[in-house]
Amino acid sequence: SSDLLEVRLKNVEELLAVMTSEKETMEIKLEQASLKMECLKKEKEESDEAVAEMSVKLVVCQDRLKTELEVRDDALTGLTDEKAALVENWQMSSKSLRRRLLVTMSWSTT
Repeated sequence: SSDLLEVRLKNVEELLAVMTSEKETMEIKLEQASLKMECLKKEKEESDEAVAEMSVKLVVCQDRLKTELEVRDDALTGLTDEKAALVENWQMSSKSLRRRLLVTMSWSTT
């Protein structure tokens, strides 16, 4: 009976050693998973910051482009108005020149 108890004790000690080793392995894996989670959280924070920075840059760029577009639009309007005035002046000059030419031609025929 004492031999049986000794065998049983030995089996329990071996089982305890195996279970202790498995527990230590699980604790290591749990620690690794926790570290991995912390790394992922840090990466997400950095990524969120990068996205926020890029969003700000894009808004600034959009504003600058809108302003530049407005300036060019104003310049285009100004050039269109200037062209219309030049065309009108040219037409007036052309009419005046034709009248003078007609007057000159009528004098030369008399």
